[in-house]
Amino acid sequence: MPSKKEFILLHVRRHAGEVDWILPFLYKASKKYKIITIFSNVHAYNSLRENNDLCSLWKKINNSFYIQTKNKFILRLVSKILTRFDNLRILGRFIDKLNLFFLTEIHNFDFFFKKEFQDWSKIKMVLLTNNNFSFIPKYIKMKNQELKIIRFPETTWPKPEKQLKKIKDSEINLNLLTNYYLLNHKKDKYLFGKSSENNLKQKIIFTGYLKYQKWWIKKILSENSIKKPTNSFIILVITRPPRNIKKGDFSKESYRFLVSSIMQISSKIKNSLVIFKTHPNTEGFETKFLKSILLNYNNKSWKVLNTHTLKLAKISDICISFQTSACMDCLALNKFVIEYWLNKSDYNFLFKHNKKFISVFNYFGLVKSIDTKKKLENLILKYRKSKKSISIKNQLYNFSKLNKKETNINELINYISKNGKV
Repeated sequence: MPSKKEFILLHVRRHAGEVDWILPFLYKASKKYKIITIFSNVHAYNSLRENNDLCSLWKKINNSFYIQTKNKFILRLVSKILTRFDNLRILGRFIDKLNLFFLTEIHNFDFFFKKEFQDWSKIKMVLLTNNNFSFIPKYIKMKNQELKIIRFPETTWPKPEKQLKKIKDSEINLNLLTNYYLLNHKKDKYLFGKSSENNLKQKIIFTGYLKYQKWWIKKILSENSIKKPTNSFIILVITRPPRNIKKGDFSKESYRFLVSSIMQISSKIKNSLVIFKTHPNTEGFETKFLKSILLNYNNKSWKVLNTHTLKLAKISDICISFQTSACMDCLALNKFVIEYWLNKSDYNFLFKHNKKFISVFNYFGLVKSIDTKKKLENLILKYRKSKKSISIKNQLYNFSKLNKKETNINELINYISKNGKV
């Protein structure tokens, strides 16, 4: 049995959602290992810090953390140029060594690691998301050949099998250094194209959604517990940030319309309170924009909170999702979820099914999809009058189908510790 002198290193690339997915694993692992967290930038750290509940749980098990610097512009530019020549056979080894030198100078890993330990063999695992191309695993692997590299999903977002089967090996990066991929669901294997059936098959472990295990939900809810305001009808709105990159994106105009119409509907309901939970990967932009809209309404009728979605769902009467995987947090607490989205205007997050644009959450039957203010108002008022008037059995049944696998995390940790080499 390993001593507490051994380490697991977590690398957070973008936001608190990454920590949210893997924290149950780390919580169990912290009984055997010291946990160290590296954030790719200050925004990734702030995203976690601002989520009070996640941050509190993370602090209880995390031994130390380091935020990577983003200066040294010239060195970064040279490294990016060298990376473009990776596939050249001529001078390939020289370029690799030169790039290694620049990457080491940029990130100053030695400075951080020497503060924590001198023996590289003490780092037993590096955990990072499937879309994280950090140099850290490769760097540590050069120092410690026995290192286990574990990749996990950035989100609980489910994916339709038909859509995933269209993915070709040429569209994905199959060269990531890893021992294991932890995946939410068996259908997610198609993320790797045809390779999921051959050379990657031995690296895939289906874990289910670790964050929805009952023991973990109980731990989240007990952390700085909050009470529902007396006699209030609470509408929880879980959002995603607007973006105007191309036609069909979720525009600021659409975002403003959705928020404003919810607030207008809420104003017709006595003692109603709208709680907004913004997306973790916005660097503060979304919250600022949201509050600029909400200034037009009574400040006692709304709140913008960084509390964990599970805790907010617990005190809510009904949940509205701007097409986000956090809708599954609401279902984990047996709450009715409406997906409010302008399908005809903002279709780049959608896919075609039976000649209509729908969301993945609608496809899996996890939400009631609404695309007009009038329909939303009628549904909320109907639910407000009598919760029994609307059945949520189908939503909960469909959620349970996706969430039926419950991995023994201690056994998973032991298996990874004892098996597998890259």
